[in-house]
Amino acid sequence: MYLQRVKIEKFRIFDSLELELNKTLNIIVGENNSGKTALIDAIRYTLSSRTGEWLRILETDFRRGATRFSVRLKFADLSTQQAAAFLEHLTFEEVEGQRRPFLYVTLAAELTEQVVRGTRQIRSDIRSGASGEGPSIEREAREYLSGTYLKPLRDAEAELSGGRGSRLAQVLNAAESFRNAVHVNNMHC
Repeated sequence: MYLQRVKIEKFRIFDSLELELNKTLNIIVGENNSGKTALIDAIRYTLSSRTGEWLRILETDFRRGATRFSVRLKFADLSTQQAAAFLEHLTFEEVEGQRRPFLYVTLAAELTEQVVRGTRQIRSDIRSGASGEGPSIEREAREYLSGTYLKPLRDAEAELSGGRGSRLAQVLNAAESFRNAVHVNNMHC
């Protein structure tokens, strides 16, 4: 399974953005303040991450003048096991004469009029379906889709040094196969 398409409406710098991604490697390059972080954060808000970092939608995430935003992600090339895990959330589409399963995950956020402790409240929902009107996707199911987010590298020497909080440690700790291998090796020692 891979993230095939990202569609963003009224999120931060983006009025409307639709982006097709490659199956393998995608590189995002651009000048400062061109939307690279906004794109990554839109995906992170929708899927969450394995870094244990708590993400919260803020009023500043809404495009100026907007009270709603949405992020729609389309996943393609689902294996049989992946399709089974998301069975109630799949959308079937005709591709080259065959019906194929796709998983759409849509985050819809709305800035409400309700104010609590000086902060306007934000209502959000994550649903499946090509138009974002399918069943809600529970956090446990989204955990299956979560990724490891590494913050931008600002001080390479300090941030690439060894230790528990290093970038390499973050990647390895997020990789289930590595955690399982370490656990098995510790049992044999």
